[in-house]
Amino acid sequence: MDREEADNFKRCTNMYVTGDEKSQYPDLFKSPVLMISEKLYQALKFYDTSVIYKIVVLTDLKRRRQEVYRLMMPVIIDAEVTGKEELDRQLHDGRRIFYVRTRAKENGLDHHLIVTEEVAENILSQGSIGICYEETTPEKWITGQGGEAHE
Repeated sequence: MDREEADNFKRCTNMYVTGDEKSQYPDLFKSPVLMISEKLYQALKFYDTSVIYKIVVLTDLKRRRQEVYRLMMPVIIDAEVTGKEELDRQLHDGRRIFYVRTRAKENGLDHHLIVTEEVAENILSQGSIGICYEETTPEKWITGQGGEAHE
């Protein structure tokens, strides 16, 4: 999701879903758009005020259930174009949450949500579900070996 398109989205959007009585929603959806649970939003919102958030309500009409999520639009850094220096600058300037865009193995682009250790520790303390963490460095992203966090 491109930050330039943020104004095209309503402040609050309803997204209809279906599930059963055992359905459990993860705290992070990476695809088709980056969304985080309200619990995760409450943990992250103070770390980086440049991140744009829009409310998305997941509604299961059959189960009469609603869950509040946030469409998350952090700064996107294109690792191929900007290089290691830009990643280092963003970290040095205090950016704690951003998306790194890299070339995918099968033609196309891949996006990776990057958070600082401080932010990751806060997320872990919340008991979040559906998030896999991997330690990385700017050098790994530039060389295409940054790994992949799985939902």
